[in-house]
Amino acid sequence: MQSAGARERKSRDERVPEILEAALRVFSEHGYAGASLKRIADAAGLKSPQLLAWYFPSKRELYESTLARYTSGVGEAITDVNGDDAEPQEHLTRLARNIVDHFSNPRVAMALRLLAQAGPSKRRRVDSELWPPQVFERLERYLSQEVERGRLVPHDSRRAAYAFLALIWSQAMARLFPGLSMPKGEEPLSIEATVQLFLRGLEAYAETSKS
Repeated sequence: MQSAGARERKSRDERVPEILEAALRVFSEHGYAGASLKRIADAAGLKSPQLLAWYFPSKRELYESTLARYTSGVGEAITDVNGDDAEPQEHLTRLARNIVDHFSNPRVAMALRLLAQAGPSKRRRVDSELWPPQVFERLERYLSQEVERGRLVPHDSRRAAYAFLALIWSQAMARLFPGLSMPKGEEPLSIEATVQLFLRGLEAYAETSKS
């Protein structure tokens, strides 16, 4: 017969998300310096802070893993575009809304606020996970596809992908940090208007390239 202790024992796959959830709350409330391993262990329901070492070798590793867990995932918000028959305005608007919604998730928002406070050494690992290469590649592929179909003017699809994501990132940040991102009393552009601005920019780029 299985003991009560064995029944309560959790696998690594179960325990790690619980630790990261607890760490997010503690880091958000106390900051990196004030978030002791004891506080995190208590919040995660661990009997001793030493048990954290089984999962994360150091506080810095735990901090970076926490940021990475909650700031990554934007790749899932950008689904594969192959076979999508919507017009570019509609498709890009839906894409942009998915990204903004992803970053507006309360836990993601907490992690992004932490990331904004992190120094370069703590951000190094997280930056590549925030915007993984496949995000740019998928968008670049879509833009090139629409040029071939004649629904977008010819342009540099790689540069355009970066420009589009920069615009949408600013949309997400304007909602997370309104006091820093927008002049007082101003509202961010709607997602639809931002996409229109991007598409008009492609047309202007095409006209400039001709001259």
